[in-house]
Amino acid sequence: MGLDLERELNELRQNEQDILSRIRQRDRSKTIGCACCKKLHRISEVKAIQTHHYIEAHGCTQGDYWNPGELQFICPKTGVINRLLFVSCNIPSEERDVYENDAERQFKDRYRSLFLEVEDSYKTQVGAIWMNNHYVDNNRAKFGLVAKKRR
Repeated sequence: MGLDLERELNELRQNEQDILSRIRQRDRSKTIGCACCKKLHRISEVKAIQTHHYIEAHGCTQGDYWNPGELQFICPKTGVINRLLFVSCNIPSEERDVYENDAERQFKDRYRSLFLEVEDSYKTQVGAIWMNNHYVDNNRAKFGLVAKKRR
């Protein structure tokens, strides 16, 4: 009986991996809208930029490190950088760090690895043309993200 349970557990784990693989394939083919050209582009065909911001050293043991910032993507048609922005002003500030309320963190966790390429950037893109993009925020259900709370 003991070996049957282990075999059943291994089958469940294999099924889980198969389902997760199918979910990744489905999500790679989802499209994301560009704020500049207004066209939809497949996530798997778009280059992303993970920005970082520096926390200066202060005191004896604090700071002197980089935190990830916003995720951006480059429109393959125009080259314009789209800043993926999420509005959370309708969530009380003490609840914004809770994962279940954080659509931006959920999107990064689920979709960051599905972009064609992700470049880590530790500097401001000088001279780059960029636009604020609320497409993902306005289409949270499409991406399986937490819904916006009502006021």
